[in-house]
Amino acid sequence: MRTSVRRQITARVSSDARRSQPGRRLGRDSPFVGEGPALPIDYKLFVFHGRVEAIQVHLDRETGHHWTVYDRQWHRLSNKPARIDRGPPAALARMIEGAETLGKDFDFVRIDFYDVGGIPRFGEMTFYPGSGLDPVDPPTLDREFGRLWRIGEPSQRLARDPSPHLRP
Repeated sequence: MRTSVRRQITARVSSDARRSQPGRRLGRDSPFVGEGPALPIDYKLFVFHGRVEAIQVHLDRETGHHWTVYDRQWHRLSNKPARIDRGPPAALARMIEGAETLGKDFDFVRIDFYDVGGIPRFGEMTFYPGSGLDPVDPPTLDREFGRLWRIGEPSQRLARDPSPHLRP
């Protein structure tokens, strides 16, 4: 069967199946999490050996996507300022607690959350963000992440200052 014919049949069957199924649909007008048509702010927590060390905040994903990195005390680590430097989300403490609970058995994991009405909503866990190819701003933060990621060491909370301030 020719590829174009196969695509047309598949599209028709998929379209008919979607129309025949009642219930909530995902799309620009009904996001899976959050309120209204805009995508919610995405908080990506970088957990090394059970401790959140950095939080990458993604804004305006559907229009002018940009991001900024903060430490756990909400000091900006990125060189370039965000278009709007936002304060921490209402659910930050709960996000950190949840990420550290989920990440306690791993040497590294990035755990994503959304703050919806002051309630943390889980997004995903990933062990190799961007396949390790995404740029890190500033580049010195990339080296700091490498220093924190001690592969092969026991993945448990390490005894150290409870509130270190990362500075690249």
